[in-house]
Amino acid sequence: LEEMARTLAATDGTDADNLPANVRSVIGARLDALDELARTVIGNAAVLGRRGDREWLQTFADVTMGGVDVTGAVAELSRADLLELTTKTWEFHSDLVRDVVYDRLTKTQRAQSHAGVAEWLAGSRSDDVDTVAWHYRQAASLQEAVGGVDVIHQDVASLAVDWTLRTLDEPRVRSSVERSIELQTEALALLEPTDLRRADLLLRRADVRLRGLALEAARADLDEATALLATRVRSARGSAASWLHPSSPSGPTIMTKPSLGRARRSNSPAPTATRA
Repeated sequence: LEEMARTLAATDGTDADNLPANVRSVIGARLDALDELARTVIGNAAVLGRRGDREWLQTFADVTMGGVDVTGAVAELSRADLLELTTKTWEFHSDLVRDVVYDRLTKTQRAQSHAGVAEWLAGSRSDDVDTVAWHYRQAASLQEAVGGVDVIHQDVASLAVDWTLRTLDEPRVRSSVERSIELQTEALALLEPTDLRRADLLLRRADVRLRGLALEAARADLDEATALLATRVRSARGSAASWLHPSSPSGPTIMTKPSLGRARRSNSPAPTATRA
């Protein structure tokens, strides 16, 4: 209702008959009224999150838009009551506004933007491991959502797991059972069923669940980790057996003691012929 009232006030009541029937449509109409640069900037803001430093919006433009000055666009977004500004920060007027803006971006745009933000943060703010990991996880999930098509040209799933593991080592995360399990579960969802890193994450999650007295869930994690490790051991043994006892002529030759003796004899110098 508040968003509708703002739109009605902005048109001096002359557009009352055409006022959108729901709030999302109202917000969408206000976004459509922006110029192209302002729409791009607020899309960048939606990828960054609910709030952030104003310098981030300019940095985003520097990296993706050739360094265009976004000061005027940010001011326009404030006048449209889409962003609330302080001297140093911006914040979406509401979660709903951010959701509408974000939903208007294609999944490919979101994936590429999240990966770009993660890469930038990893290079310039690497101590903010939680934020870097979150952006990589978003990028990986979105890439999976578009059918696994490589629209990013990075192994974002592995990067997401690596940064999430770093996040799990943060003291504030380790002290929270709920947050630890949430992050471990998200990381596990990004790994292939046979990836050995799953065993490490499953054991970590089992430990946290034991601390939280979730005994059955912890047992399930331990069982899955054990099965994965056992499969890997069997696979390693099978590979070793294939190497030691090849089934094809192209495989390696393993020299037994008798064959070594024959080899030595065959490799010794030919006897010198003697005259009768």
